[in-house]
Amino acid sequence: MAKQTEKPPAPRPRRASPIDGGETSTWPVWLRVVLTIVILWHCFVLAACPFFFATESQLGSSELARSVVRNPLVQCYADTLYLNSGYGFFGPEPPLTNGVISYVVLDESGAEIASGRFPDLRDQWPRLWYHRFMMLSDQASIPFERLSPEQAHQLTLKSFARHVLRAHGGARVDLTHQNKLLLMPADVLAGEDALNKKFALEPTTVSVSAADLNEPLIPKQQEWTQPEEIPGGRLP
Repeated sequence: MAKQTEKPPAPRPRRASPIDGGETSTWPVWLRVVLTIVILWHCFVLAACPFFFATESQLGSSELARSVVRNPLVQCYADTLYLNSGYGFFGPEPPLTNGVISYVVLDESGAEIASGRFPDLRDQWPRLWYHRFMMLSDQASIPFERLSPEQAHQLTLKSFARHVLRAHGGARVDLTHQNKLLLMPADVLAGEDALNKKFALEPTTVSVSAADLNEPLIPKQQEWTQPEEIPGGRLP
C-alpha cells in the first residue's frame, strides 16, 4: 500500500503592513480623527497653562499667553481637569531637628493599655499618611503669640496627649517628644552615625489625666485676645 503523503499546512494569511499599503487598524477613520484632535487639544492646554505662569513677572505677563489661557474654552477645560498649574516645584529648607513623639496610655491601676509613636513607617502607610504624622512631630515646637517657646511646646504636646487619651479611653497618658539634630554635611563626610546619642536633645514629656480633659487647654490668663481690627482704606 502506498504511503499517503501529508499535506503541508496552509500558510496563514499575512496581515497587511503600511509598506504594502494595507490598513493596520480596525478603528474607523472618523474615530481616529476625533481621537487625534482630542489628544492634540489636551497637549495644547497642558502646555499653555505652564507657559502663562512662566511668562509672568513683576511687569506683567505675556499678552499672548494671557489671551490663550483666558479663552473660555481653554479655561473651562483646564479648570475641570486641574491643568491650570505652573508646575512650579519647590524645595523648602529642611528643619534643623527631626523629632519622634511616643506615648503610653495607662489605666486607673497604672497598667499599660496602649502605646505608640509617630511618625512610624510600620504603622503609618502609605507615605502621604506617614508625612502627615511627620509634620505633627516637626511642627510641635512652633512658637505661639504671647507664649514663650517652652510654653508653646508644652501646649502643643498636651493637645496631642489629649487626643491620644480620648482615642484610647485611658486614665492617663505620658507623651514624650524626642528631638534629634540632623547631620550636617561635615558630619556626613566624617562618617557620623545619625543614631548616635550625641545628636539627641533633651526629651520633653507631658502627662495628661482623664480629669484634665474637662479643663480648658489654654488657661484663662493665657487666652489670646481678639485680633485688632484694621480700619478700611485704600492705597494712595
